[in-house]
Amino acid sequence: MSRYERESLVIWSNKTFSAGVEHFGDAFAAAATVGRLVHHAE
Repeated sequence: MSRYERESLVIWSNKTFSAGVEHFGDAFAAAATVGRLVHHAE
């Protein structure tokens, strides 16, 4: 079992999703990152 399945992880940002797109360079990379973060979110 991975750490993220056993413990909480808090991530916050004052940036909008569109600002994330600028950071990652494209919408696909930003969406993939968000998808990984919320994969097991409840």
